[in-house]
Amino acid sequence: MIIERFLLVLMLSFMGIFGYSQIQVTGGDQTPYTPENLISNILLGSGIDINNVVHDGTSSSVGYFTNGMADIGLQRGIVMSTGLAVTAATPNDAPNTGGVTSTSIFQDDDLGALTSTPLKDITRYEITFVPTADTLRFNYVFASEEYPEFVCSKFNDVFGFFITGPNPAGGNYDGVNIAKIPNSTGTGFSNFPVAINSVNGGLIGDSASSDCSGSSESLSFSQYYNDNTGSTTFTFDGFIDAFTAEALVIPCQEYTIK
Repeated sequence: MIIERFLLVLMLSFMGIFGYSQIQVTGGDQTPYTPENLISNILLGSGIDINNVVHDGTSSSVGYFTNGMADIGLQRGIVMSTGLAVTAATPNDAPNTGGVTSTSIFQDDDLGALTSTPLKDITRYEITFVPTADTLRFNYVFASEEYPEFVCSKFNDVFGFFITGPNPAGGNYDGVNIAKIPNSTGTGFSNFPVAINSVNGGLIGDSASSDCSGSSESLSFSQYYNDNTGSTTFTFDGFIDAFTAEALVIPCQEYTIK
């Protein structure tokens, strides 16, 4: 049985500490890194006042990573996984590294809208906060065990970064997904989500069930994809370059990110 699984790595863009050594992960089930203080103490720094943090999934599905520059291009931050977060820092020496954090205990309509297949396992944060600056910006890396064989299949691991709150341009953000493939505007998919069926190595997988010609699918962004075959330090079969999720905000107003 294939366990659907993805990794999301997030960090504030100003936390750019450089170094070159093997990535290390401490799980959110290990003191002192609870799911809540990973957000308060690792992910969000100065310029944001946190009002509430809700995590859905097991505490072992999140963690704190360090020494990630050589492996994924980010030095430190948090890990979110639908498997066990600590297994991210293990060799890629098995075809399917498994684990389950939620099965179908809960769903998410915003995330579900990004893919045509039912959601099977989710890890999710919902953070309510007040910014003191005018821009919210995160760097992140998306990785999956479904690369490359399940590209263009129903096993379409997907990530969303949704913001709700006042829009400086007028009106409100209402669950707007700001996790998008760079430079995808003009291809006909200006809201292209980050998923294995949209950003991949450019080849249809051996276990494919479509040709990736759907409205949120593509084989045209292989320049952002990294084959991780044979890695002795990072377990996922493939991952994307570090992307930036960014939104303009109004200082001193309340927002929610999910």
